Amino acid sequence: TNASNNAQLGGQINDVATLSGGSNPTGHVVFKLYGPNDTNCTSAAIFTSNVTVSGNTNYASASFTPGQAGTYRWVANYGGDSNNNATVNDCNSANESVVVSQVTPTVSTMASANVTLGSSVNDVATLSGGNNPTGTITFQVYGPNDSLCLSATQTFFVSVSGAGTYTSPSFTPTQAGTYRWIANYGGDTNNNATANAC
Repeated sequence: TNASNNAQLGGQINDVATLSGGSNPTGHVVFKLYGPNDTNCTSAAIFTSNVTVSGNTNYASASFTPGQAGTYRWVANYGGDSNNNATVNDCNSANESVVVSQVTPTVSTMASANVTLGSSVNDVATLSGGNNPTGTITFQVYGPNDSLCLSATQTFFVSVSGAGTYTSPSFTPTQAGTYRWIANYGGDTNNNATANAC
């Protein structure tokens, strides 16, 4: 057996079994997929593909699109027929694990316009490219005149429910000067965090 290469969440994976040594084998190869992170394949298979056998050759499973990041494990076995015994491949066979990695979304930002002292400001973050992202976007405002963003003046957390546009709460400066925003998505099990800087 030989599983497909590691993939990013949203891509497809499959398995290929090479049947050899049989006497004109017929019947089926059954592919079962376990995971994510079912290290001993003890839970029910999340996907099964039955492929009809006609002789000693290569057989490919149907493709599967994972819904979560993690390690997936294939188990493929020939079921046998009147002239050929069934095989007994088990979990964690060589070449049968596929790592499905998190996706990396992007956060683009647009701060509010310049204001006079006494008025409020905010930031708007657009989260895109993720896989049903959850968690939070963290908005931090620096200033006045903290050109390297060394110490946040105020931090806000906004809950995320999917890709879209998220607005920080308003902030009212108490001193004149230049204020800088940084907005980043914190990530979840299926999505990497972003790393926007000052």
